[in-house]
Amino acid sequence: MASGAHGVLQEAGIPEGAARQQAVAAAQRLYLVRAFEEPDKVIARVTQKVVAIVATFPRTPADIERRNAGPGRIPGSDPLGGHRRKS
Repeated sequence: MASGAHGVLQEAGIPEGAARQQAVAAAQRLYLVRAFEEPDKVIARVTQKVVAIVATFPRTPADIERRNAGPGRIPGSDPLGGHRRKS
């Protein structure tokens, strides 16, 4: 006798790894459905927010240097003034 979504999927002949993933996905979806009146809209808003934030991440070393350039900081210069730990 199967117990829970994982067991039902296994009895249906779904491979173990796929059954585990689908059971987790089903449980996560159930949480969303119970927590929000319109879970798909919530997921869309969160996805849009994450995409907007990730779009601001630096993509190249030059982007990082520009971001870290503070007052008086010369991009490309050694921020520790040559005082690095010796390996």
